[in-house]
Amino acid sequence: MKHVLLLLIITLTLTTAYGQTTWREGIIIRNDGSKLKGEVNDEEWTVNPKKIQFREEGGIIKTYSVSELKSFSTNRPAAYEAFTIEYDGEDQNVNKLTTNRNPVALSKDTLFLRVIVKAQVSLYEFIDVNGRIHFFTNSDSGVEELLNRKYKDATNNSLVGVNEKFKQQLLLKSSNCPELQSSIKQLRYSEQALQNLVDKINRCNRNQSEPIWEGEVITKQANAGIVLQLFFSNPEFTFLTSDFSKINFGGGIFYEIYSKKKPNRISLYNELLYKQVNQDAVSFFSVPSEIKFSRVKMINSFRFSYPDKNGGRLFWGIGVGTGVRFNTQVNGRESIPGYPDYSGSEFELGLMVSAGKTFSVSESFKINAELRYELEQSPFGSSTFVGANNIGLSVGFNLK
Repeated sequence: MKHVLLLLIITLTLTTAYGQTTWREGIIIRNDGSKLKGEVNDEEWTVNPKKIQFREEGGIIKTYSVSELKSFSTNRPAAYEAFTIEYDGEDQNVNKLTTNRNPVALSKDTLFLRVIVKAQVSLYEFIDVNGRIHFFTNSDSGVEELLNRKYKDATNNSLVGVNEKFKQQLLLKSSNCPELQSSIKQLRYSEQALQNLVDKINRCNRNQSEPIWEGEVITKQANAGIVLQLFFSNPEFTFLTSDFSKINFGGGIFYEIYSKKKPNRISLYNELLYKQVNQDAVSFFSVPSEIKFSRVKMINSFRFSYPDKNGGRLFWGIGVGTGVRFNTQVNGRESIPGYPDYSGSEFELGLMVSAGKTFSVSESFKINAELRYELEQSPFGSSTFVGANNIGLSVGFNLK
């Protein structure tokens, strides 16, 4: 247990040493129409913001509230516009919805809506505090919600219905495009489906769409580098049990591919790792033993990141591992008396979960500090190997 606490302390020390920047080239437009160019702290918001941080080139950081700006944009690309909205704020959990076809109490708020399409017929997105996604389109009074909700029948609590008013709203928007109206009946309430339709409505009416960002779009695509790992392992065989008494080491290379839409939030992390395990164990007859083996492993995982208030970025990951365990020795021998199916080399499958932080030393050099749990098993090989649990600290050095 003390070894695990040591790894936690190391991780916390590293993660508080630096901050991962989320600043991007950006533009704000104030209420008087004036435009300022600089940098926006782009947090890739999971809940629509009511204020943002902005700094002009060489200037100090200033916070702007939604009441002070008409809009802002970044080169992710992303754009937000300020609106006061009314929306159906009830939870989408049917068991919590009011038994009525229409919202009985609209919520009201002033915030930045994310721009999906900016044209004569526009499309915006709002994510409320419950994680429910709402879409809006422009109207004479500003914007209106494209209403979509489930509800329970007032007389039959087990009967669930839907109110897809958004289809009627879009039928009106496409009144000059009869070739589109038949497809609206099957339209899904999703960003991609709605964006495709709104784009078609604008093309049909020869409406020009405005770009989300003025200028070159710069998106972070990938990172590559080396990774070092120190870990504790307790491999178990049918005839041996072990604990976490020794530190082991590994190293390899990684390649991380970032989501184009949310590069600060989602990535696909791939790692090729070589590990050596040297672990004390005890046999069924309480005889002290020693286990040694090597392992080559490929890990493929998704990472989900969360920028913190200080400009850093925390992440957690989940993935699978495939690899080969080889040169397995017990007390210096690759054959075990009484176990004819014992194999010194076996194919392995595993599971990996992790938590950590990515931080910057400079513009071109970044470090990942990651606390991991890894499980390995041999589903098709020798019955003598039960599996291995691993707890370790991985530190990755970005070279791209």
